[in-house]
Amino acid sequence: MKNMNKFDRKTPYNGLPLLPPKADIETKNILRKTISAGRALAQLNGALLNLPNPTLFLDTIYLQEAKASSEVAGVRGCATGVQAAQFGSSRETPG
Repeated sequence: MKNMNKFDRKTPYNGLPLLPPKADIETKNILRKTISAGRALAQLNGALLNLPNPTLFLDTIYLQEAKASSEVAGVRGCATGVQAAQFGSSRETPG
């Protein structure tokens, strides 16, 4: 484990590799997974277009991400509070 006493937030860590990496990152495996992910996104897009209100589906994803980000940051909140903040409701459920 490195000695954290020498850490200075004003000095950048110059031991990081330069970007873009010199290694070949476009391997067959990565390209196959990229194609697979693209197909999955196309299927999701098609399913969303068949919904009467696709925004509701997307809003739930945004709410889940916001809640997860808050948990990582150590901020406590509930889904009802996040929804109330998003939709402008003045009534929040304690959570």
